[in-house]
Amino acid sequence: MKNLLLVILLGSVSCKHQFFDIKRKNNQLYDSYTGTTETTNNVSQNPPVINDFFSEESFPKIQKSIGSLLKRALDSNLEIQNQKYLMALQKIQFDALFYDLFPQVVASYNSSIRSNLPWSTNSQGSQTEEYSSKASIQIQWSVYDFSTAYLSRKQRATQSLYQVEIKDRIANQIIRSTLFLFHQVKASEEIYPKIEELILSCKEEIGGIEDLLKYELMDALPLLNLLKNYQTLLEKCHDLKTGLERDKLQLASLLQVPPERLLLPKDRAKHLPSLPSNPQNLVNRALRQRRELREFNYESILLELDHQIKKLPLYPNLELSFSRNSSDNEDLLNRDWGEFTASISYDLLSLFSKNLGQKEFSNQKSQLKVGRLITCLNIIEQVYLSIHDLWVNLRKKPILENKLSIQKRIYQYHQGSTKNPMLNRFSVKSSKFEYMLASLEYKYLIANLYRSGQSLLLAIGEDLLPNAPITEKELEKKVVAEHQIWESFR
Repeated sequence: MKNLLLVILLGSVSCKHQFFDIKRKNNQLYDSYTGTTETTNNVSQNPPVINDFFSEESFPKIQKSIGSLLKRALDSNLEIQNQKYLMALQKIQFDALFYDLFPQVVASYNSSIRSNLPWSTNSQGSQTEEYSSKASIQIQWSVYDFSTAYLSRKQRATQSLYQVEIKDRIANQIIRSTLFLFHQVKASEEIYPKIEELILSCKEEIGGIEDLLKYELMDALPLLNLLKNYQTLLEKCHDLKTGLERDKLQLASLLQVPPERLLLPKDRAKHLPSLPSNPQNLVNRALRQRRELREFNYESILLELDHQIKKLPLYPNLELSFSRNSSDNEDLLNRDWGEFTASISYDLLSLFSKNLGQKEFSNQKSQLKVGRLITCLNIIEQVYLSIHDLWVNLRKKPILENKLSIQKRIYQYHQGSTKNPMLNRFSVKSSKFEYMLASLEYKYLIANLYRSGQSLLLAIGEDLLPNAPITEKELEKKVVAEHQIWESFR
């Protein structure tokens, strides 16, 4: 009896050691397959707190480079953090299903006390033992349990890859949004102070004209025309100012910093986006590269695996069991024995649900195809709208250049005019302000061109995520080399 217990104990320890050795090898295979080693190691850290991102230590006033700015945007995005936790959860569930692949090993020990009555005898005429014990070790294995665990693990591995794809898509969107807002805000750093100065000057001139109208020192019609010009100018200034403030607030929100601490690195963009020569090539490129379509591939695999798991009860189940037993009851003819059991079972009622399960799977598959088609149509629409937006801004560029040239000539004309000095003074100021506003609108248009270019690159799925670990230098290299993408469009 003691020998059997010792065998059970040593067998359990040996089994546990082998299980963990297989588990370590399995983890290495899983990590190489999903690329989630870094994620799993980091999720044990405390999740980021919003207030930490607003501290001076977490965000220095001057960012070194565009790479550091993009790294900041990725690190502070909570959607990406959430995806990392979901990936870690899939990894934990994947590991938890590992032991379900192996047979169940059950060790048991039973002890009983029996109260014998005087007339209680066995077949030989003697009373049975008052105390008895039994020890056994049993190995059970089921085809259904093994198949369920195997398919469930494939589900978790696929789900983890699916989460990686979602995380990378969100990261690429964050990078693109940060880039085009960066160009807008860099333009606003130069434009915004001049807009403020222009608004104050316009208000002063409007006050002066209203004083002349109040005391009727001049003919009212020319003054009213000037007043209308100043009001129109003021309205344009406020519209431009509102757009600049909105861009800055959006970038501050993306980086999770207060707007007043938003001091950005130098804008190194030198290549203006150009209009693609063949839009159809961009559409084909988008349908090949967009991560949303890759996500549908994973969803299709997950749907197939889920259907296979639901089909398992439709097949007969084979159960195998082997046990080794030992008892100290001396009345037994054989106190040490082995037992092997094989059984096949089948749920007859599952025949009635077979067709329903197949119909459900067919409907889900059709729904997935329709969803993929809708996504493809949305991608095509986004590509053409982005091309149109870029085309509009490129068409605006020569128009604003001509407008700037005309406003400059008007300003120079009013400077040399000698008619009605008091009225000419307001006309000179008005033409000067309109020339300044045209200059600011042209600079803002250049920033909009970069924004349109980034929107087009996002629409066709051009990835800025480096293959190597995401660092400031790698992100900087990707941004610097972006002009090569535009050259390939020609």
